[in-house]
Amino acid sequence: MPESPYLVGDLPGYTPAVARLVSIINYARLTTVMTVADLKTDALDFRLDERANSIGMLLAHIAYCEFATQIETFERRHLTPEEAYRFKPALDLGDLGRAEFVGKDLGFYLDLLNGARRKTLDLFKTVDDAWLETRVPLWGSVGNFHFMWFHVGEDEIHHRGQMALIRRRLPK
Repeated sequence: MPESPYLVGDLPGYTPAVARLVSIINYARLTTVMTVADLKTDALDFRLDERANSIGMLLAHIAYCEFATQIETFERRHLTPEEAYRFKPALDLGDLGRAEFVGKDLGFYLDLLNGARRKTLDLFKTVDDAWLETRVPLWGSVGNFHFMWFHVGEDEIHHRGQMALIRRRLPK
């Protein structure tokens, strides 16, 4: 663990570029956890309207995006039909997620997030900076693993902003 979450730099066990990426996604996770740290189940389930996502759904989405990116980058494959079915409620953020991610406490979501991150950190120790530059077809174009993992952090930051907005709208 670095001496401060505000330092982006070398980390033991990681190559330089991987360490910087780890620093960034870990900071994003820290701030996400800080955003939800004291929320009870009713707050995690609250939705602004019938089509809106809840904070709990967004937390599950973040975790499952990370699991899916692990599969796509470290295993170099797409989700199997079984995985796609299992991940769909969290990844799609629609009616399936509204049905599945309700009535769960913060510990449930933190376990999901922590499990995904522990695996990511272990996997990142097995690759080097050149691995980040691996090119793959992505969204009708070409991308690389570096971008895909940047997107994991970017997506989390985006959804953390949604969580902060929902928090401000929670019933008193």
